[in-house]
Amino acid sequence: MANTKVTQHVIANNAITADQLASAAVTDAKLHSTLDLSGKTLTLPATAIPSASTATTQAASDNSTKLATTAYVTTAIANLNDSAPTALNTLNELAAALGDDANFSATITTSLAAKAPLANPTFTGSISHGSNLTLDADGGQVDFKDAGTLKALIDFTGNNVEIQSRVTDADLLLRGQDGSSFITALTLDMSEAGFATFNDGGAFGGTGALKIPVGTTGQRPTAATGQIRWNSTDGALEVYNGTAWTAVGTGSSNKVLDTFTGNGSNATFTLSVTPANEDAIMVFIDGAYQEKSDYTLTNNSLVLDTAPLNNEKIAVHTTTAAVHDGTSAVNQQFTATAGQTAFTLSQDPSSENNTQVYINGVYQQKTDYTVVGTTLTFDTGLTVGDVVEVNMFTVATLGNTDTVTEGVSNLYHTTARARGAISVSGNALSYNSSSGVITANFEESPAFTGSVDVAGNITVGNNDSILAENNLRFKSSGAAYIDHNTNGQSIVFRTSNSSALDTQALIIDHLGNSTIRSGGKLIINRTDNATGGEITYGPSSGTGFTFNDVNSDGIDFKTGSTMLMSIDSTNQKVGIGTDSPATLLHIKKAGSTSAVQEFIRIENNAGGGASAGSSINFHHYHAGGGPAGGAKAASITAQNMASWPGGTPSSYSTGLAFGTLHENTFAERMRISSNGKVGINVEKNGNSIPQKTFHVEHTAGASEGILISGASDTAGHTAGILLRAEGGEADSSLRAKGAIFFERTGTYGVGKLHLANNIGGDNTSATLSHARMTLDTDGTISTSGDFKPGADVIMNNGRGISFSATANASTAGTSMGSELLDDYEEGTFSPTIIAGTTNPTGGSNLSPTGHYVKIGRQVWVAFYVGVSWTNSPSGGIYVNRLPFTIANNSNNNSHPSATTYNFGTGTGESPFLSPQLGQTNARLYMMGPAGWGAADFASHVSSPLYITGQFTYFTT
Repeated sequence: MANTKVTQHVIANNAITADQLASAAVTDAKLHSTLDLSGKTLTLPATAIPSASTATTQAASDNSTKLATTAYVTTAIANLNDSAPTALNTLNELAAALGDDANFSATITTSLAAKAPLANPTFTGSISHGSNLTLDADGGQVDFKDAGTLKALIDFTGNNVEIQSRVTDADLLLRGQDGSSFITALTLDMSEAGFATFNDGGAFGGTGALKIPVGTTGQRPTAATGQIRWNSTDGALEVYNGTAWTAVGTGSSNKVLDTFTGNGSNATFTLSVTPANEDAIMVFIDGAYQEKSDYTLTNNSLVLDTAPLNNEKIAVHTTTAAVHDGTSAVNQQFTATAGQTAFTLSQDPSSENNTQVYINGVYQQKTDYTVVGTTLTFDTGLTVGDVVEVNMFTVATLGNTDTVTEGVSNLYHTTARARGAISVSGNALSYNSSSGVITANFEESPAFTGSVDVAGNITVGNNDSILAENNLRFKSSGAAYIDHNTNGQSIVFRTSNSSALDTQALIIDHLGNSTIRSGGKLIINRTDNATGGEITYGPSSGTGFTFNDVNSDGIDFKTGSTMLMSIDSTNQKVGIGTDSPATLLHIKKAGSTSAVQEFIRIENNAGGGASAGSSINFHHYHAGGGPAGGAKAASITAQNMASWPGGTPSSYSTGLAFGTLHENTFAERMRISSNGKVGINVEKNGNSIPQKTFHVEHTAGASEGILISGASDTAGHTAGILLRAEGGEADSSLRAKGAIFFERTGTYGVGKLHLANNIGGDNTSATLSHARMTLDTDGTISTSGDFKPGADVIMNNGRGISFSATANASTAGTSMGSELLDDYEEGTFSPTIIAGTTNPTGGSNLSPTGHYVKIGRQVWVAFYVGVSWTNSPSGGIYVNRLPFTIANNSNNNSHPSATTYNFGTGTGESPFLSPQLGQTNARLYMMGPAGWGAADFASHVSSPLYITGQFTYFTT
């Protein structure tokens, strides 16, 4: 067989050359199917490679001189685009988006440097705004700080606006420009509970009223001269005169009467108001006037020189205000000359406050003129012909007799005038005009043959013993009369309860009305220890009404034989419609009816209005004593909810208000409005009616609320609220599908809070088994379904989402460090290229773009950045200004690849980045067949240099 093959043993190595091979002498059929030519160099002619030719696609990180297939090129371009949008996936489009500005980084940096940041901006100059300037605190507050210290703020509570000073005892000032003067118009003194001081008075418009402070005598503050308040103890206006509080008037009268009863030892009495001085009071003992020298007055304490006797009556009349002295007001008119300012009055008005001045009919304020003596001077000269009218008034202080001048025009009388007005004729009485004493000249049984007219008292008997009988007898065979022939006057029967005629036992007025003294009795048809007696009223027998004591235990009121009311005095009970009351008040309706009966009606027909109504009050006594009559403990009030427009109301609303006494303070606690809404303490925060079906208000800062308590102390028992969003269902079909339950799980009432939702299409209600969300005792919230918030879930700093319920990695050698996802963030950054020794200068950063995503501590970055220079930079090449510091641990020992432009590499070398631990940059390195090493500006690059890449690292 012929030998058709040349074996390797025949041909020596490197023996076959190109010129030894004839053209087309060696065809592909002659070659072995597998030839390893990796150690040989093939020189091919300049010819086109057939389009169907294929080659091995190298790895994307391969930066050698191997053939690049279309797949390799497509992958490299796709990595460079990194899913960029269509309009920004070429270098030309990126340059156009940057305005073809080679210095875009410097341009945008300069522009941003002139802008204030959104977070905590600091302005060095004035803020100008072309329209309204809006400060939107978005549920927060507007703070005003000085060098970082909070000085004041504006806050919003509901619909209220609050202006707060946040410096202890720092005042709030309202200041402005008064002409050329900068003044403080209003000062609120925070060290004095907000005491307000106006710079120069004030005026209030409208038809309302000025509310001044109200308090008892014991609540008087530490005052300054001129302060005014309403004394609720005295029921009077009072002013501080520099040494004491002085009453200046009352709501209805300028006279105050205090009465006392002597006990033979007490000489000091406390008045209800503080008089201006001793001249403002008149003191009487049993009707006898006491001279000023007989007592002393210190504030509201009256001390008599001698203690009044037992049961002597002391009356003190106090004048609390000045009144007109009875003389006519003085009126003067003047006609002004040009520029005239001064006018002479006919008398000294003593004060500008006693004058009213008008110019041409226009009232002039007190600040526009002054009065000194009889000279009236205007601040500004008048116009010729102006008519000036002046009204002057004089006042006198009652109680100061030294200032009163006798005169027929006076409307009051002095002691001398009163004594001079008394005259006595005949010899029955004698009168001493110096002392004012009238003396009876007949003391022993005078016999009068005619009528006797007496201007004073008639005393019967001379026995001072209270038990002795001193009688006034009428000796006549006919009727005996006691007449009082003065129109409109009463006949008064007086008796003695001690040593004086101190009791008006019976008063018969001019209309025939009889009044028995308080505590007195009317005893009819009975003797001592007897029972019975009857008073009957009616036009004829069997009509009208009768009240008697049939059962000897009280009083019965009847119409004929029909019982109207029975008073059981033994058991202190009252019956209406029954003579056997079972309770303190027992109302009984005779007969039977299927209709609802109106048993009690409380009617107020005094007029309409927002505050008109009727009430029932409950009073009680404290075990240790209490105020006279007992303190009001509770009340039920029916009250109009809106004012009536006038006339007979065609439509109006009423409600019920319930009040109680708490710690000596009575206040409304609950209200039921006309539309059935119930409110508790709704008036605490300015409401007048309940706003919802059940409305509860409480004092700001107080720990109050609604308590729903179960009846058992056993674990597992619940207390809750059922919720139904439909109406008109029978009680048997409650269908309360929503509920809030509190389940006890431990001691002291500790437990869980559940939200329940029954979605069943039946008549059942929500129970604990339908709980969808539970708040446990440790604050854990668990749900039976997905958690789908409609807004962001915001974690506190250091908190996150725990995945501890999931299984941990179990492969050998793995170690779980954390299962808490505590951060997510994404954004952009502007990378730069810097040198390790001498930074590039004279050029700029070119097209710096960067995007990052941070999940937990792991950061993903993608960037593109270039730099140009005119100097000679040196040292390592770094991509700087990464968004987060690279953690100093082994997790960051990675070497991600990078793509460069104008970066020189050796054969088979490719660039990569090395994150620098503890820094915010990554250094550029080269990897090749001979190993790897750091790249530097001096040896590897020329201007401009571009670097792009993406990698991940862990931050601190």
